[in-house]
Amino acid sequence: ILGGPSLPPIEPRMGLHRAYGSFDHPILFGIFCASSFALAYYLNDPPKRLKNAVVRAAFTIGGTFFSLSAGAFSALGVQIFFVGWDKFTKNISGRWSILSGIFTVIWTVISLSSNRSPVKVFLTYFTFSPGTGYNRIRIWDCGTAEVARHPLLGIGLGDWERPEWMISGSMDNFWLATAVRYGLPSVVALAGAVIWIGWNLARTRYRSPDIERSRAAWLICMVGLSIAGSTVHYWNALFCLFVFLIGSGAWMALPEATRRISLSSGDV
Repeated sequence: ILGGPSLPPIEPRMGLHRAYGSFDHPILFGIFCASSFALAYYLNDPPKRLKNAVVRAAFTIGGTFFSLSAGAFSALGVQIFFVGWDKFTKNISGRWSILSGIFTVIWTVISLSSNRSPVKVFLTYFTFSPGTGYNRIRIWDCGTAEVARHPLLGIGLGDWERPEWMISGSMDNFWLATAVRYGLPSVVALAGAVIWIGWNLARTRYRSPDIERSRAAWLICMVGLSIAGSTVHYWNALFCLFVFLIGSGAWMALPEATRRISLSSGDV
């Protein structure tokens, strides 16, 4: 409305134009909407908690759909699965260990039964078209080769090596792009921070029900974003959101901070 450069042309999908919102690409808009699902479901005030959760979650699903992005759909699907698992297995002891075992078995079966790695299988089937899946596999191959050549400091602001027919320099993998650009120590530190915060939150029991729900929302949201990051690159506003959420988790992992909130809300 106020002018400025036009948006880059994006091909329609399923007969629909893909929604941008205020983001640079429909993928970023979709990931933003998908990241709100667990937060919208868990963080509601009584007495109409379930009704508010369903209504707010429905809005996030609608926004995610109109981005028509496979990466956003995967982030949303992972969160829906974990929310469902949390709801229907809450009376089962060791339920998260059981879920981890199930995922380990699935990963092992794929590794043994396929001539491709589980990562490549994931990149192939979590796409809208075979062409997109093939391109992401080529990005994975070229990107990992670049990391092997420059493991410590990465390539910096240089361009990564790829075949001439791969015209676009876009690397649709946040974790791989971070390793290529800044080296393995950077991606290990970033992923390690997310894992460490998540591990501490999962082991801690809080007196405040609000913080308990906030913890569940953060854990499920970050799992969805971390998995979607293997098919999508986060930049600009969405990257700011990602690191903001990491900081939010770090705050909840501090016992003194959560204890003060518990005292102020009367949940002692």
